[in-house]
Amino acid sequence: MTPILISEDKHTAYVKDYIGRNLANCGYISLAGDLRDVYGLTNIQLSVISDDGSFIEIEEEKLKKLLEKKSDLEHRLYLEQCRQHERINNMGWGYGMRHAKLNFSTTKEDRLLERIEKVNNQIAELSKT
Repeated sequence: MTPILISEDKHTAYVKDYIGRNLANCGYISLAGDLRDVYGLTNIQLSVISDDGSFIEIEEEKLKKLLEKKSDLEHRLYLEQCRQHERINNMGWGYGMRHAKLNFSTTKEDRLLERIEKVNNQIAELSKT
């Protein structure tokens, strides 16, 4: 990959060389579903063209990233549930009786479950098309 030159002028940005790069490493998929990359304070839309002129499916790359994200979230949820079980196991019966109104928070687990649900919905939307 060609190294990117850094401009001394703050209003000038050199264009990155995308030739021969993996599409998954080029920018990000915007909410509108197009491929974009960041250049300073702005972003540009990338038009993807292969060497032989065939169409490149961006949705497949987006689906792949969503599946990786879901896997990571499920692992984090597992770790959080293990942490909660460890806390419960370390809490003695007498302590639990004396502090019946004090309980630990499940906010982190709830947030992870919400994020997993959102990713599942996005995957379902991509699978329909």
